[in-house]
Amino acid sequence: MVEATFSYQFDSSSNPSSPSMSAVSVTTSSIATVLANSNRLLALKWSVRIIGGLLIVIGGIGNTLSALTLSRKKLRAQVTSIYLIALALSDLGNVFFSVLNFYLVRLDPQQNMRVHSNLACKLHIFFTYYFINLSPTLLVAVSVQRYLAVAKHHYSKRHCTVKNAYIIIGLICFFSIFIQLHWAIFYELQLIPVKEISTGMNRTIIYRRVCNITSDYPQYMWFRSHMIGYIQWFFFTLCPFVVMLILNSLILKVIASARRIQERINQKNQRKKAKQRNMTIMLLSVSCVFILLTAPASTFMGFGHLFKNLHGPNSQSLWTMFSLIYYANTAANFLLYFLTANVFRQELRVMILSLPGCSKVVPPSARLSTPNAANLTTVGEGVLPTTTTPILRKSQLTTFASLNSTICRSQDTISDPYQKRNGTELLLRNSISQNHNQTLIHNNIDHDVDDLDSPL
Repeated sequence: MVEATFSYQFDSSSNPSSPSMSAVSVTTSSIATVLANSNRLLALKWSVRIIGGLLIVIGGIGNTLSALTLSRKKLRAQVTSIYLIALALSDLGNVFFSVLNFYLVRLDPQQNMRVHSNLACKLHIFFTYYFINLSPTLLVAVSVQRYLAVAKHHYSKRHCTVKNAYIIIGLICFFSIFIQLHWAIFYELQLIPVKEISTGMNRTIIYRRVCNITSDYPQYMWFRSHMIGYIQWFFFTLCPFVVMLILNSLILKVIASARRIQERINQKNQRKKAKQRNMTIMLLSVSCVFILLTAPASTFMGFGHLFKNLHGPNSQSLWTMFSLIYYANTAANFLLYFLTANVFRQELRVMILSLPGCSKVVPPSARLSTPNAANLTTVGEGVLPTTTTPILRKSQLTTFASLNSTICRSQDTISDPYQKRNGTELLLRNSISQNHNQTLIHNNIDHDVDDLDSPL
């Protein structure tokens, strides 16, 4: 092909107006277009492999850690934590049913989870859309709960309880099953002929297994092709965005008005308002990130068919990129919790350090560090910390070395017979004092940590 092109250009160089010259230009342009498309598809393929693999790892581990951390005793007593646990489990379902299958299909279409059996086809597509649409519903529910907790405190105290949170989440999951049940009813595993091979008297037909709507349901096929994209976009993208935007704006307005009268409330209420602002920032960031990451794919699914140039390879490339952006939301919540919630970081650290073997890996200085370490002061030399409790609250964990040296110096002035007689008694008293002081210090530190950092 290359030799023929060059020889033709050499022979016809004296006649540039030859009609065959345009055909060669078209051929060269077509080859360049094919190469460009091939390079783009190759880059997109490797992007899916790298980014998709990272999303599976980060989303799987992150949502598991989020659910375990929020389930700890200090956090699961809070209503907001119950909704966030359900959201983490929903995102974990998204990782398994959506992100993992998306990744496997891009590696090899034969690894599609839906084509193994008819039951796998029905269950997989049902749970895919079930978890995809469950996450925004839970985000709306937690936004409503936070608004009631901040703006309608007395109503929230009576009705927004942990028990009611479980009931609301159960109702949301129950009704979501019926809303998404149509996927499992009308989708079936089908065999579609792909290629036919004829050799003499024999004829071989190659089939491909797909999970799709059968021709027995033409009305549902029309509904799936023309209506369901708009419905998905309206109820699970636009409505959650509007509701979360309004509620979070009202929460910020309430907090801003409370800040203006902050000088007329006591210090405890000031600390409570600061904790509410911290929680509002976290939920606002989760809501904004969810909308930003899910809106492109939902909008393309609902309105992509209206653009004539978004068909064929262009449509597949855009859908792949929008899907990667959408699936990034499954890994984002754990990072947002970690960056914006102090108590989440502390409970995560405590949970990890409580695992077998982690106490040996992490140095003692990191295990004993607490938020109050900067506020602790050293007891003066020669003053026993067992006299009063306030002195113990301001003592460091390294005070016992100076106490030992003080006692040893006091023992040097004692005569030998008296030292032999009472040496054991002094050592025993010293040991008991150390254990008692250490217990009080840890109890006081735990009490201060609970005061400084509020649960979710």
